[in-house]
Amino acid sequence: MGIFSKLFGDNKERFVEPTDSKNSLAELIGCQLQEISQPLSSPEIFELYKNELETGKSQGYVPVLLVPDGHLQEIIECNYNDHGSAELYREKMLSADVSKGEALLKRLFDDNKEMFEDDFDGEELYGEFDDQIKPAKTFFKAKDCKLLLLRVPTDQPWKVFAWVPFGGWNECPDTRDMMAACKYWYEKYKAVPAVISSDELQMYVAEPVTEQETALKVAEEHYGFCSDSVDQGAGTIKALASMIMDSSVWYFWWD
Repeated sequence: MGIFSKLFGDNKERFVEPTDSKNSLAELIGCQLQEISQPLSSPEIFELYKNELETGKSQGYVPVLLVPDGHLQEIIECNYNDHGSAELYREKMLSADVSKGEALLKRLFDDNKEMFEDDFDGEELYGEFDDQIKPAKTFFKAKDCKLLLLRVPTDQPWKVFAWVPFGGWNECPDTRDMMAACKYWYEKYKAVPAVISSDELQMYVAEPVTEQETALKVAEEHYGFCSDSVDQGAGTIKALASMIMDSSVWYFWWD
């Protein structure tokens, strides 16, 4: 019995064969890939992902939901080509030192805060907590787009970016920095990369932050990693901290 049969019995209508374009993406990345049929509700997609995450722990892979928009494959190809090939790129990334994620996020936060304070009062950056914000318990926007389920052959979730390098443009961190930040977040909060598009990353957090002080620290790290989380999202760091409290999903978007 296959993995999907184990999860859903003989009910396979949730999955369809990949189209040619999806096959080319699977060939490029070099991992097993399957298209998820729509429509599924957000809770169904979230449950599907969590089931895959548990199955992957015993079978040696990390699941990632890909949103195959118009630029994702192009960005991956560019990152691969900059190093000669997918294999050479992966070899270099997997051997990189990604042990200093916390220090990296602190430096990025200080840089972004300094740029903010050049134009605004520093107090405006922090704002106030908002106890009316509801925690995120499903992935954002996932039900409204095509999704591919990718199984990355690693037991270390932060390494998925060596296979799916979608960063390194504008303010979006490059693969090494993404791996370092996500390694630190995995070890600290059991946060894993779950949904990737050409300009978005969603992380599943198995152990949500429950204390305000910790949420504020995480919000500062998010602002360093992705300043748009505040600048074009929550509006202030404390509002972002309020969104992080008790949430099972962290969301990042780069303009």
